[in-house]
Amino acid sequence: MFDYAERACSRTKLSESINSDGGAVCGASDLMARVIALKLTTKFGQSVVVENRTGSGGSLGALQVARAPADGYTLLLGSSSEIVQVPSVARNAPYDPQQDFTPITMVATIPLVLTASERISVKSVHQFLDYARQESGKLSYGSAGPGSLTHLAMALLNFRTKITLVHVPYRGSAPVITDLLAGNLQVAMPPISAVLPYVTDGNIKLFECKFGGIAQDSTAAAIVKEVATPCIQGIKLLCSVVADQLLELRHVCTAYGLPHG
Repeated sequence: MFDYAERACSRTKLSESINSDGGAVCGASDLMARVIALKLTTKFGQSVVVENRTGSGGSLGALQVARAPADGYTLLLGSSSEIVQVPSVARNAPYDPQQDFTPITMVATIPLVLTASERISVKSVHQFLDYARQESGKLSYGSAGPGSLTHLAMALLNFRTKITLVHVPYRGSAPVITDLLAGNLQVAMPPISAVLPYVTDGNIKLFECKFGGIAQDSTAAAIVKEVATPCIQGIKLLCSVVADQLLELRHVCTAYGLPHG
């Protein structure tokens, strides 16, 4: 799928969009991009550079790739955020996802999970919803940016459960996790890859995980099932009010007009 990269080129850029998984340095998008870059470097024997473009739910990184030459040397590690959500909710989206990109391949699917700061005393989804109603308008949640899936998922939870949580947008999920750890945020719904290390350490509470996208016999699934056991009664409730399955879709694409063959 990367045959075009075998042409003579001293340097290939893998331009990573900053999407609902964060995209900030050390975020899940950044780590995923570096794994891909390393594989491409090994395969083609040339440097592949990861550039983090944070902000606007991933649209800044996507715009950079849309404006790049259609030679296949600037790639976008994108998500459903900048390809679907942002163009759908933005009044003047800076690009057309159908006309400005050439899709290359799907990379991964990452489930979203409802998490909370250890500084709040709730231990289940039911307790959290009751607490949010008691503290209406006083609790805040973070997202990877306006229009990102982490924003829309929490907005949907707000709407369907009739609670009022204050939205605080960030430039990626990594700073969301930082403020969740510090207690500056009460809840968030990040991709599992961004938060799992802190859940296993006991520094962030995990309320819910829909296991689509996680291999049932994987280490991640085993860990999540173990740490989420006390909250298992809340899983059905949350899935019914938000969605049966919330997955971040990760893909690689490039500017429109990439020659075939």
